[in-house]
Amino acid sequence: MRSVIFILILIVSANFAAAGAQDCKYEASVFEDTQPSLSISDLSDHTDSFVPLQERNSGLYEGRSATGTLWLRLRHSAGGHCETPQWLQLKYPYLKDVELHAVRQAPNGRTDVTSVTPLPLQYPVWALPPSSDVPASDYYVRITHPDFLILPYEIGSPRRIIGEVAVFGTISVSLIALFLALAFQTAALGRVLDRSDTAAFIGFAISAAFYVLISSGLLGSLFRGVVLDTRHLLLTSQAVLLWNAVVFLRANIKPVATPRISGTFRILQYAALPTLLAPLLGHAFASLAFLFAFIAAPLIILGLLAALAYQRQGQATGLLIGWCPTILATVWIYGRLLDLTPYLSINHHLVAIGLFLTALRFNGVLAFKYRGEARAARTDILTGLPNRRAMTESARRFDSGHLDLSALALMDLRKFKAVNDTYGHAAGDHLLKEISRRISAVLPKQSDFFRIGGDEFIILVRAGISRDKVDKLLSDVSELVSQPVSYAGNSFSVQANIGAIAGPMPDNVSFSSLMGAADKLAYMAKLPHAADILIQPWSSAGTLTHEERPGAMRTRPT
Repeated sequence: MRSVIFILILIVSANFAAAGAQDCKYEASVFEDTQPSLSISDLSDHTDSFVPLQERNSGLYEGRSATGTLWLRLRHSAGGHCETPQWLQLKYPYLKDVELHAVRQAPNGRTDVTSVTPLPLQYPVWALPPSSDVPASDYYVRITHPDFLILPYEIGSPRRIIGEVAVFGTISVSLIALFLALAFQTAALGRVLDRSDTAAFIGFAISAAFYVLISSGLLGSLFRGVVLDTRHLLLTSQAVLLWNAVVFLRANIKPVATPRISGTFRILQYAALPTLLAPLLGHAFASLAFLFAFIAAPLIILGLLAALAYQRQGQATGLLIGWCPTILATVWIYGRLLDLTPYLSINHHLVAIGLFLTALRFNGVLAFKYRGEARAARTDILTGLPNRRAMTESARRFDSGHLDLSALALMDLRKFKAVNDTYGHAAGDHLLKEISRRISAVLPKQSDFFRIGGDEFIILVRAGISRDKVDKLLSDVSELVSQPVSYAGNSFSVQANIGAIAGPMPDNVSFSSLMGAADKLAYMAKLPHAADILIQPWSSAGTLTHEERPGAMRTRPT
């Protein structure tokens, strides 16, 4: 939750940073259907081909070039001369071939053309040549992009552009770190409990981190000297995301999904594979694969989860809630193509943020399952008490010095076998559950109660309970056990055999030694005419004999 709040604060601050007016006024025009061979020196013959952008879209170009190449011209408007250094920024990370040329009219009437080298930032950014000594330059940006282009641009002060880039860079790096942290956490859990959806979630988190690395422009800034086809890399990461998401969803709805829904998920899973080959199969197929991976498949998944959630099946509601942020972000982004949603400065980051919220929810589903399975592995199915495995964990804590005990008591039930033989195992099970309920109700918070098998129970009384209170507690337990139990019109009762070792416990004693001594006492309590509760200090437990019967609290009636 803190990470979500941190990212939201960064988003709000970035919006405020980008909300101000540009430092210098420029008139923008575009020459869309440009021949790829057209150079900057040839543009003087095509000045009439530049079409001014609409005023309402100031700072934003949206369109497509039929030839895959276009020129964007930025010219000083009247009175827009800049006295301070300015930077030009194109807020789009998928431009693999873009050039900036500054064209000046020198005092002697000569036209000077300067190619400007981009700065190593996540978006294409150029430091514009100073214009203090000569008339202001016109700037021509050559862009090669085969698809519909939503291109925000800005000319402003270096401080402002660096501030905005830093904010969104921090958001991107934070998201990548959080995705990798979720993957690492799930991998650590997976070593404890191996589940089929663990690997899928790890793959989802890692591919989401790679998606953010591409979509934020960080990958391009890291490999500035290499021409990367980031669009196809993004498509590949989206295909991997889709594959792992469907595998994760299938693993979590498998027990409750109908064969038709489960089959549809399987089709979606394998339909993500062709998108990996899209870059090799031509532009048309790549566009179709792009639409499928980014729009169609996520919406189909949303519909399937909604159908399962409507039927109140399993984890479907939680998975639907987790999937919604990714869907809403996707619809918002691609709704811009249909002019249904406005452009915001965070649009290129919304899908990444949606993926992060989805990953958080998926991680919560996994963690809930892991906790449930871990609790089930440590719980006795019949009585709901902690089982032998849970007691082993307490033993490990005691042996390591992290658990101090006032007493350890071992209890079994006399005449329990007779109840099973006479009234049946169902009656015996009912007896065990009823006795467990009674004893759990009277044990103090400073104690732990385990069923370690059959009719054997362990009571651990932690440090801080006096010997008198331990005696009173075990006496109450014995009284509760001896009270009759009714089942199916029959009434029957058993008695408790309790052997207990009381503290203080020396530092060098082991849990297994305490168990052995308590077991010896409990065995002696089974002998004829023996006391049903035998409590012995650890200091003399090794010398215990039946004839002495030390610690006897009362004698069982014959």
